[in-house]
Amino acid sequence: MQRVFEVFTNSYGRFGARETLLGAAKLGLKHMELGLWSVPAPDVEPLPGAHPLSMIGERTTPEQLEEFKSLAKENGIRIISAFGHGDLRTDEGVEILRQQMDIAEELGVRFYTVSAPERSSTVYDNLLKLADYALARGMIICLETHPPLVPDAAGGLQTMRDLKHSNIRINFDTANLYYYNEDIDIVAELEGLVEYVVHVHLKDSRRKYQDWYFPALGEGNIDFPAIFRVFDQVGFRGPFSLELEGIAGEERTLELHHGRVKRSLEYLREIGVY
Repeated sequence: MQRVFEVFTNSYGRFGARETLLGAAKLGLKHMELGLWSVPAPDVEPLPGAHPLSMIGERTTPEQLEEFKSLAKENGIRIISAFGHGDLRTDEGVEILRQQMDIAEELGVRFYTVSAPERSSTVYDNLLKLADYALARGMIICLETHPPLVPDAAGGLQTMRDLKHSNIRINFDTANLYYYNEDIDIVAELEGLVEYVVHVHLKDSRRKYQDWYFPALGEGNIDFPAIFRVFDQVGFRGPFSLELEGIAGEERTLELHHGRVKRSLEYLREIGVY
């Protein structure tokens, strides 16, 4: 079985979903991860004059969603993963996540990643409800490797033990653990979590704490060959989603985003995994 690779809309920044889909098709990718937003998102506004399909969320119209589905079909792209954005501390936030999940189901998504700003009984209860909602729609909830629920292997294992839900697993981000921790061994952390990992964000960095430096794969210091060896040992074949979030202070053009995705795929070929 071949590994499954996809590209996350985060790799195309404010150019959004439509350009990610078209970029993936140009590079021969067959899969995509869609970031779902409350449209317009307060923290990720689209570019002035952006196409209506640049941001997909619970306020996307049925007609726009059909147009996006048709565009994906025309370009041979399957949207198998999505990242939901909603506040797990509130009923309103959970309802937004459900509405986004309904959109994800219509697009054929199987993996639905979320993050939470706190570890609390309210967040746990809402996650359990969301996991049941996802299960009924053929999706699995993936917790992003963000504090406080999955800050590292120990924290992630605590969350898995606390929740004890077969439909809640982990999205492992190859750079986030360095961003949120000092003096950490990513391979050892992955080995501790790998039994719960069902989805992966491939992201490179300089392995520095709080350092917003996420270039093309192979242009940082992440040991990707070692990471893939761990996954190979347990037979995990993906999805592996390219998340190339860029470098602080740079001007991010569409050409810059697309070039990074292209170089990342070339690097994955070079190390023999793609």
